[in-house]
Amino acid sequence: MARKWRFPRPSLNLPSTVNVQRWSTRLMAWALALFAIYQLVRFGGKVLQSDQINAQIAEQQTAVARLADEQAQLQGRLDFARSDGAIERIAREQLDLVRPEDTVLHIMTVEPEPPTPPPTPPPFTPTPTPVEPNWQGWWQAFSNP
Repeated sequence: MARKWRFPRPSLNLPSTVNVQRWSTRLMAWALALFAIYQLVRFGGKVLQSDQINAQIAEQQTAVARLADEQAQLQGRLDFARSDGAIERIAREQLDLVRPEDTVLHIMTVEPEPPTPPPTPPPFTPTPTPVEPNWQGWWQAFSNP
């Protein structure tokens, strides 16, 4: 009889269903924990990004308000510059124009005459005093008691 080839049956040591359930539960718990941590980190990043965007929005709103105030001031100045009062003021002050019914006064300044200087006194000429020699002064000091 011919021998039939037989393959050895591998021995399968399969884990028990309790061990499989325990490991699958642990694996799912770890996966869920990692996913939760990932979501928390991602949410924290979004919160920081949202705060930065809100700060930029606040800065832009203050800049817009400041520019709106400046525009209102400039518009007021423009309206005044276009008014009749401003045009008349510029014509009077800068162009020296007057209305026909206005009286024009020209103020002329007259320089006063320079005052006449007082007469100068004649120059002082001291009268010369005779100067005696020094030795004669000492002689008189010691000889006349």
